[in-house]
Order: sequence, then structure tokens, then C-alpha cells
Amino acid sequence: MKKSAQDYVLFLLSRRDYTVAEVRERLKRKGYDEESGESVIRLLSEKKLLDDKRFARNYSEMHRSWGRIKIKFGLIKKGVPEEIIAGISSNEDDDAELEKAKEAAKIWIKKNNNIPKEKIYNRLAGYLSRQGYRWDVAKEVLGELVRPN
Repeated sequence: MKKSAQDYVLFLLSRRDYTVAEVRERLKRKGYDEESGESVIRLLSEKKLLDDKRFARNYSEMHRSWGRIKIKFGLIKKGVPEEIIAGISSNEDDDAELEKAKEAAKIWIKKNNNIPKEKIYNRLAGYLSRQGYRWDVAKEVLGELVRPN
């Protein structure tokens, strides 16, 4: 016997937080009709059990070591609306992002102490880039922590 759409979504939400877009996709994949899916989404959104703003805040907090760019693209991939993403990324100032990048770089340097000195600058630059930090932030961190060849 197939669960109701509401039971299915509550089961999903009991395991982790989801965005509205993710829930919509999961319901569609499971074969629930669009009308019942939308009514469940509306009901659970009203009760704040399904909340994209909360999801975005939690996602950003959970991925503290990531830069703004990586967090932004992660949220886009999860289906969070652009206006919510803009609100989340504007909450962090440049100094806070610089400090996060420094911390990430220090941890990376500690873990990769076996890399030859002449390669550290380029590899750390690549790491910071992959972590979603803007080049100006990465360049400042590199200048402070590592000297180029």
C-alpha cells in the first residue's frame, strides 16, 4: 500500500531538511500527482516544517569552511530561490569570509606539510578556489600565509 504524499514527505523530513524544490522532485519521482504534492508542500510550508530560508541558513552554517561562491552554487543546485540565496550571502561581510579562508588555509597547510615548499602556493590557491573563495580573498590569504616562488 502506497503512503500518502504527506506521510512520505514527513518521513523524508524526519531524516533531514529538504528544500521545496527537492520535495517536489521526490514526490514526482515517487509518482504522486502534482495537485496532492502542491497541497502537502503548501501545508508543511505554512507549519514551517518545510522552509527554504531555514534550509539555506543551515546549509551555510553546516558548510562553514566553504566560500560564498561554493555555498551559492550548492544552494542553487538544491533549488533554493535566488532571493533567499542573496539574503544569505549578504549576511556575511568580507572580513568574515577572509577569516574563514585563513582558517581553511591553515588547516590545509597543516594536513599537507609533506608538499614541497615550491608547490604549496599553487596547490593552496587551487584548494581555496575549489572551496569557493574569490580570488582577491585567496590572494590575500596566500600573501599572508605563503610566499610565492
